Amino acid sequence: MRERPEVFQKYDIRGKAPEKIDSELVFELGKSLGDYWESGKILVGRDIRKSSPAFYHAMISGLVSQGCKVTTLGISSTDMLAYLTKKDFDAGVQITASHMPPEFGGFKPINSEGRILSNDEMAQIKRIYMREEASGEKYGTVEDYKNGLKTYREGLLSRYRELFEKDLSGLKIIVDCSNSVGCLAAPEALRELGAEVKTINDEFDPEFSTHSPEPSEASSKMLQEKVIEMEADLGVIFDGDADRVMFVDEKGRFIEGNIPLAMLSQKYLETEEKIVCSVNTGRTVEDTVQDSGGEISYAPVGAVFTALKCTEENITFGGQPNGHLMDSEFVPYDSGPLFSLLIPGVLAEKNRKLSEISEELEKYETRKFNFQTQDKNELMLEIRDKAQENDKILHEKFNALKLDFKDFTALLRPSGSEKIIRVTLEGHKIDDEDISDVRKFIDNGEKN
Repeated sequence: MRERPEVFQKYDIRGKAPEKIDSELVFELGKSLGDYWESGKILVGRDIRKSSPAFYHAMISGLVSQGCKVTTLGISSTDMLAYLTKKDFDAGVQITASHMPPEFGGFKPINSEGRILSNDEMAQIKRIYMREEASGEKYGTVEDYKNGLKTYREGLLSRYRELFEKDLSGLKIIVDCSNSVGCLAAPEALRELGAEVKTINDEFDPEFSTHSPEPSEASSKMLQEKVIEMEADLGVIFDGDADRVMFVDEKGRFIEGNIPLAMLSQKYLETEEKIVCSVNTGRTVEDTVQDSGGEISYAPVGAVFTALKCTEENITFGGQPNGHLMDSEFVPYDSGPLFSLLIPGVLAEKNRKLSEISEELEKYETRKFNFQTQDKNELMLEIRDKAQENDKILHEKFNALKLDFKDFTALLRPSGSEKIIRVTLEGHKIDDEDISDVRKFIDNGEKN
């Protein structure tokens, strides 16, 4: 039985390199994936982390030793690999630790549809790896992907033009590439659509020394300042593998993630009946969808669930408020570069500023806190029973509860990896007393 099973997460594989993940482990993982994919045509790409070149070659070697026909993509964003996998391959694997700190390494296996693997699929790969079921040598092949970036960029532009008639002429956009793969396609695609584009943090830096690869209000401070300095219409910031994107308005304000979700919901509901959102989506999106005559199909928190729901119900658009945004017609995987085009497209189509749209949509204040507990699942059951007795349950979806506190709502959901319950309060005004009331409600549930 192999060691280090903890590197297998629910939907990807990651850990500190080389303490938890080293090249030997990656070679064996490549063999396991090759066995799982039955020696198929596999596309392999990577991000710019220090460990990624070594892991890239070890992965390729492991896949080839199981007879796979490997095509190497080189440095790429994860959505680029997913898009190209959907076009031509049986599966793909991206060497990336996404938004994690620089000392982490990781992998995202992708299926032939361009979708990240589900928990059940990952469990099968983990079983093959742990039981050392991949054996023997079958000697596959390796070749380079020719013009992968060009093909992907053309796909981005094609999807934009399917959705919008107007180009981006007259818009000035600052793109923070986060010293990673966000620089590969989006800036040039924006320019081709007519925008004036300036890039910052556009040189590869495996240490992410300028700011974290997590696209947050804190990491976007430089972008906020640059938008104001250059009098730009919009700022765009990607995470480490560019599958997430967040925005800054022309006033230099970081835009909370429910706003882009709401804006895009309006756009897609012009031709669609439903969108997919994670259960932690805010009331701003719920109101916007209702006003647009549409419906939300909810999914658990996690990009794979959005993808599964989109493909199962044949829904085009889905997303989460943390910058994961998906157009399943393009690929059933989150694409920061695609939506870095589409949000400016909405602004151009409406001929409005992002701040104007944001202020119009943003009717609710949001406050968040985490509640520590030894048994989060048991406590959620106790809270549910108490809420049901007090007629407070607005809806219960998957493992999340939305409760009515008269002047505000509280969304409670157990963390997937920590001993906490994540709590989000939404209302026209939220104060410390409201937070205290919810804490007391949870406390009483824990004591029952």
